Amino acid sequence: MKRDDFGAGWSSGGMGGSDTWGHARPAATLDFRQDPLTGMMDRAALVAAANRRCAHGIALVVLTVDVRGFTLLNEQVGWSECDRLLQGVAYRCNRLTESVPSPALVGRTGADEFAIVFEVGDDASRAITDARIRALQYGLEAPFEGAQGPLLVDFTFGRCELPSEAEDAQVALVRATAARLEGPVAGDNVSHYAQYRSECSLLLDLRRAVSARRITIAWQPQVELPGGRITGAEALARWTREDGTEVPPGLFLPLAERDGLITRIDDQVLELALRDFARWRAAGTPVERIAVNVSAAQFQRPGLTQRISDALARHGLPAECLDMEITESVLLCNVPTIIGTMRELHALGVTLSIDDFGTGYSSLSYLRELPIDCIKIDRSFVADIGDHATSREIVRSVLDLADRIGLRVIAEGIESEGQLQMLGAMGCPEGQGFLMARPMAADEFARWAGAR
Repeated sequence: MKRDDFGAGWSSGGMGGSDTWGHARPAATLDFRQDPLTGMMDRAALVAAANRRCAHGIALVVLTVDVRGFTLLNEQVGWSECDRLLQGVAYRCNRLTESVPSPALVGRTGADEFAIVFEVGDDASRAITDARIRALQYGLEAPFEGAQGPLLVDFTFGRCELPSEAEDAQVALVRATAARLEGPVAGDNVSHYAQYRSECSLLLDLRRAVSARRITIAWQPQVELPGGRITGAEALARWTREDGTEVPPGLFLPLAERDGLITRIDDQVLELALRDFARWRAAGTPVERIAVNVSAAQFQRPGLTQRISDALARHGLPAECLDMEITESVLLCNVPTIIGTMRELHALGVTLSIDDFGTGYSSLSYLRELPIDCIKIDRSFVADIGDHATSREIVRSVLDLADRIGLRVIAEGIESEGQLQMLGAMGCPEGQGFLMARPMAADEFARWAGAR
């Protein structure tokens, strides 16, 4: 093993061998602080070496590698076997990150965490680094052979860049770990600190918006097929940041679910929806019912039925006008509690719909056992109905099943005349989508509905 130009780091030849696990054999002597289990640099040594490189004006990428579920793994296979696993991970991290012109710095920075520091300069070296990271991820996927047989281990990865995203290597390690804990970026299973920082800013703004009750709603009509008579309208949560940027629901709603804000958003959307519908009724707008989405977290809060009853009473509305849409994933939660709440709501007069039907994991037996009134066919099946026989058969089967057990059906995401015609030919009774109308504000919806 050799020192690099800045006093630390593994070079070609690295750890000098492996056992059945492919784990590191620590060198007899090292001229930097070492982790006694793996023979790698420890956290302090890695930080010092990385900071020396930064001081020489070298741009760095700090990658953290963490064994997912390590505590549970310890309980399953024991500490001795897990120590062997960590040695195997160390060996692979070292072997798979050696590169030209300069090898990476590799160290063990926590009980089950490793860090690798790559040098990056021009676009070519950055591309090489990205390729090495992908190779590392791929290489760590292979099972580790232990005393009890092959062990498949999952890893999480976090990334931060110096000096653009952190002041020094210690901060970079913290930020890379924080990014890793927030989960992967879409299309890439390495979590970048820049993405994490952006998400933190978005979450802070979302918290402020919810506290200031700045969540709004848009309405999308549900219509009869064929003919187009309006049967209902779905309330869709919307959020615009103070700088005027509209944040897609697919971005801010999952964020709200992770942060525990979703129940407050649910409450605000319900209040806004009932307010708009009460105004429509007073003005004679031809809408029979409104649909409001309810999260799994909301369904598990005590007193949901009473809160909805109180909200309906505040706006002078009958329970029969409200349809509550739940996804199939709700049924994976506390099933006895969910079923009990659904029955309470049904007894109140509220109707219940299963949203995005066909994409979840619920059993078809639920459709017989639960007080469900409507199935909403997921837009993914509607989008493929003209091109894929499987999607057509799924839609046809859902329609047949719903007809047999007396459920309404609404097809979501209708965007073309061809989709509309095929659904009509299959006997689908209702639909919604951009072909009928895009989501719109309450006043615009009232004008649109009144002009039909």
